[in-house]
Amino acid sequence: MIEVKDLCFSYRSREVLKGVSFQAREGTVSFVLGANGAGKTTLFRCLLGLYRPSAGAVLLDGEDLTRLPPPQLAKRLAYIPQSHAPVFDFTVLDMVLMGTNHDLGTFRSPGAEERRRAMSALERVGAQELTHRVFRRLSGGEQQLVLIARALAQGSRVLVMDEPTANLDYGNQLLVLECVCRLAEEGYTVLISSHDPQHALWYAHRVLALDGGVVVADGPAGEVLDGPLLQQLYGVEAEFAQASCGRVIVPRQIKTHKVYKEEME
Repeated sequence: MIEVKDLCFSYRSREVLKGVSFQAREGTVSFVLGANGAGKTTLFRCLLGLYRPSAGAVLLDGEDLTRLPPPQLAKRLAYIPQSHAPVFDFTVLDMVLMGTNHDLGTFRSPGAEERRRAMSALERVGAQELTHRVFRRLSGGEQQLVLIARALAQGSRVLVMDEPTANLDYGNQLLVLECVCRLAEEGYTVLISSHDPQHALWYAHRVLALDGGVVVADGPAGEVLDGPLLQQLYGVEAEFAQASCGRVIVPRQIKTHKVYKEEME
């Protein structure tokens, strides 16, 4: 479980995160929503240990994340970017094996155990047929599944995903999100930053909404995602309709476009 307590962070004199608190439990998918510049990226960088907060704490299973050595942190928390463009023509298996590097010594190469872990991870995301393909030549959806497999091979039970569907077509967006939900059912803790409240409505157990670095909503997706919240976050008037697949967001009118300064100048 990840627990964030009164987290604050500033770029020089500009405060970006202002007392952010929330929990993400095992077996859940939590979506972090907010307009560009609302603090999502900064929050994730604090969760990953890349930024040291000016106040507050990030606890991973009760331990202060900043006190964990990098190899221990890597065993417990994995980052999945929205895209990755390696310089060399690595195979899919090579890419997934990179997730085991924290268990290897300086001069040790992946062995039979690491290959077993990599193949098991590919099977769990349904990408075992891609094993010997060149990663750079895969579709966006296939690449995202491989990046998820790399995180699973890492052995971490907490997955932090930065807009994993941002560059994907509609079918691949749903493919990746269905994979994420299956992992949550296996007990993984998944945090996703997203610009799509509809995805959050369908796939999230909980939603954390940021506005100007402040938490303005935190709770079950079906309870906190409503018209006033979308108006506050995005300046969009919307209604909610009931369909066979669940509630659907129907935008009516865009009155204002919510714009913040870039988080990092």
